[in-house]
Amino acid sequence: MTTEKENYSRELENKKFLFIGLSDRWGTKERGILRDCLIAKNNGIKAYLYCHKKSFLSEKAKAQGIEVIYHKGKFYTKFVQWYKLRALKKLIVDLDIDLIHCYNIKILWPIAFFIRRRLNISLVLTQGNEVQKFYRNLYYKPLSSRIDQVLLPMNEMVENIWGHLGVPPRKIKFVGMGCAQEKVEDRKPSPFGFSGERWCIGTNLSGLETNTNFLNTLFNSFQVLTQKGLDEKNYTLVLMCEREWSDFPLTDELKRAVTDRGLEQNIAFYRPTNFAECLEQMDLWIGLSRREDLEDYSVQSLLSGVPVVMPRSAASMEIISELGTVAETYKRDDSRELREKVEKLLLNLDTYKSSLNKGMETILESHGQDVYQTKLLETYAKIIKKRDRLLKRKVRLRGLKKS
Repeated sequence: MTTEKENYSRELENKKFLFIGLSDRWGTKERGILRDCLIAKNNGIKAYLYCHKKSFLSEKAKAQGIEVIYHKGKFYTKFVQWYKLRALKKLIVDLDIDLIHCYNIKILWPIAFFIRRRLNISLVLTQGNEVQKFYRNLYYKPLSSRIDQVLLPMNEMVENIWGHLGVPPRKIKFVGMGCAQEKVEDRKPSPFGFSGERWCIGTNLSGLETNTNFLNTLFNSFQVLTQKGLDEKNYTLVLMCEREWSDFPLTDELKRAVTDRGLEQNIAFYRPTNFAECLEQMDLWIGLSRREDLEDYSVQSLLSGVPVVMPRSAASMEIISELGTVAETYKRDDSRELREKVEKLLLNLDTYKSSLNKGMETILESHGQDVYQTKLLETYAKIIKKRDRLLKRKVRLRGLKKS
């Protein structure tokens, strides 16, 4: 292992990577972009993050010492407007970039077009959810062939990528979610301020949401749960926000909704400073409906020994088929099924926790941070080395033709 690490460290030393993070959201994808930037930076790579000014991602990246470059104006994804992105093309050349890592398939295409003749630049795509559109016609085929590697969080997505992008399986790699396992030894007293025996359930808000509709399913379900009770215990639902609640525009609206439903004594608004410590307080984690097929915080909860109820998708079903009774799924927007699954899990909490303990090694091997980092760096080193060989071969062939 040490020899392999020395090999890829030597390949990557002083290389320049451009991470394309053009997103104003904050979720699994954005946390993944920041994670990859930090892995690169901490392993001798010069990492640049290309992102929107004033985005939450840019704030997080700057706080972690990542060099940030701001995109100006709109990002044009239609072919006839790609010429408006020539400043990005110039930036790639001026910085002498060795590898570009994209996280959005629409952004991928103009990048692939700009570097189509620059054989020294590697191109990587991380795709967090299944692709719906087919990109296999003559228009996209030369651009698809420019992709060096597609990285996936779930194994079951391979066929989707192969079928929709035309990228061969040898260029597709499962790397997992890259979640850290953080254990807090001593469980501290609950910081949420409610007395009595309670089930403690957690969920997460980014603080960037534009309306409260996404919480309706959860609130509808929770309202019935508190009215019924379970094993003579009440409930606390902890809404965690990654921004200060005072900076979240929807805070007052959320608090009014809680009051209107009579849930003031059951819902805590909390700003976590340590996500692992918060998870130690939880009996259960609820994953909300998001754009991604599987939220990283759901996997993080499993790694902390906390069972999860999450929206049903191919990715979440794969977790259960692989690990057994460690989680439950519910149909998106179905508050009744969500409530039933919460009750089922809590009534059998010991069984779920026992399964989690038995399956912890498997979760770490598939989605752990250390395994992810090794796979990512090995992938970077491999494709850069392959690009170098390709470039040398092209130069040699040109020399032979001239002679």
